[in-house]
Amino acid sequence: MTVGFLESGRGPATQARLYAFPHAGGMAHEFRDWAALVPGIDVCALQLPGRPPYMGSDPIEDVRAIAKAAAAEIRVDLPFGLIGHSFGALVAYETLRVLQSEYGCVGEAQFAWGSPTLWASAFPAPHRIPEAPAIAALSDQRLLSFLAERFDAVPREVLSDPELMTIVVGYLRSDYTALERYRFEPGPRLNADIQVLLGSEDDLDPSASSSWADLTTRDCDVAVMPGDHFYIREPDARAQIADRVTSALIGKA
Repeated sequence: MTVGFLESGRGPATQARLYAFPHAGGMAHEFRDWAALVPGIDVCALQLPGRPPYMGSDPIEDVRAIAKAAAAEIRVDLPFGLIGHSFGALVAYETLRVLQSEYGCVGEAQFAWGSPTLWASAFPAPHRIPEAPAIAALSDQRLLSFLAERFDAVPREVLSDPELMTIVVGYLRSDYTALERYRFEPGPRLNADIQVLLGSEDDLDPSASSSWADLTTRDCDVAVMPGDHFYIREPDARAQIADRVTSALIGKA
């Protein structure tokens, strides 16, 4: 099962690590500019099968399987946090659950520097995910058209290039299959701070977003920033999130 975190590579200057989980159909390069925003923090972005350098690997169509594979790649020798956008927030949450249940490495008792932080962006609490249209089985064109209309998230060049469309649809379909198969399983709450991040123009249910607080024994707060579902691509929003990440992680180093 091939997943990996592509690191920004700060080397000896690294004081902490931020593990970043992209949205459904996203790639590690979504976070390529973040390293410049968080000096001293190595930004390690998850890359799933079907995307470079894992183009020939079989897709993983199960959220918990992705989380287990991701957890095995996380290093805990330095302060770390996880940030996930949309589908990535769900995967990041389940990754922390794996770390806590299987490796016992979430919580102040385990680390001198304290416990991790989860930044959950643009996604409802996993136990409050609403019913949504099943789209993973749609035809290539209908799947892309739906996402383009719903999130304005598909570049026009993808829709007009059959070869590129085939590649993009492959990993979109696998990620949405994983999302549609997901069912929340109750269990111990996280011993990790959660910061919920939302776009002001996104249509997420506010109560479902604030319900992330049900899933942790520690602090949970909600920050609303200008923008739609992909507000996180806006420079001002990134700067605000970077400040939060730096404050949480460098303060523990």
